[in-house]
Amino acid sequence: MARLKAQIALLSRKFMRPPEFIRGLRELFDLYAYRVYRPGQSLPPASHLPAYHIPQLVIFQLQTSLRPECLAHPVEALDLVDILWAESMLEPRILAADLLGYIPIASSAAVVERLQRWGTPSEDRPVLRALFGSGTTTLRRQAIQVWLSTIQNWLTASDQSVQAIGLLALLPLVNDPQYENLPAVFSAVSPLLQSAPPALLSDLQDVLEACLRRSPIETGFFLRQLLIMTTAPGLPRLVRRIFSQLPPATQANLRDLLQSRED
Repeated sequence: MARLKAQIALLSRKFMRPPEFIRGLRELFDLYAYRVYRPGQSLPPASHLPAYHIPQLVIFQLQTSLRPECLAHPVEALDLVDILWAESMLEPRILAADLLGYIPIASSAAVVERLQRWGTPSEDRPVLRALFGSGTTTLRRQAIQVWLSTIQNWLTASDQSVQAIGLLALLPLVNDPQYENLPAVFSAVSPLLQSAPPALLSDLQDVLEACLRRSPIETGFFLRQLLIMTTAPGLPRLVRRIFSQLPPATQANLRDLLQSRED
């Protein structure tokens, strides 16, 4: 551990010189890479990107060391984030997302611009989860309306693959224990739930399940209102998928509605 901390402290001194930092980071990752990877040892292997399979301890120490630098030097932090994001390996891009979430709110416009530019349907899903998770930490805490507006733009796009990006971006917000305004989430996702296009059912289900974990009664009431309002077949199909996760009283309230909508 002492050796690792010393190596990362040395790397942190190159924070203001991104090309040197990247070279040092590659050397560090090469040193700690698992040459024979076994699932569960490091970052999730679900990514399609090549990975070093770095132990989580190394990633944690990097985050701890670099956070103060991002807070003190946001402009230089953005430069470093950009060069990390340009890397082809998984871990540097995950680190880029982490650092983006540390950048002070005064630079929120630059952060949002990168979220919009990098949050594309073609991007690797685990990288997107990191981008919308750790990469939005400061936005969620200090500029939630800015972030909600960004998500809303994705959700209202005409392209369903872009709408899926908006649904993915909602998940860290719903899962954030410090975020309590579920009605804003319900309002944002309501139009897509009412139409429930087949291509988005899985992503919509993920959002509803996250909402159920936060507030099952509130979510159940919301679904009942939607079932009354819409005649599209997709929503009942989606509710049946999550029916067993609803509270018993909510199941009883929804059962007659669903039976009347058998398709």
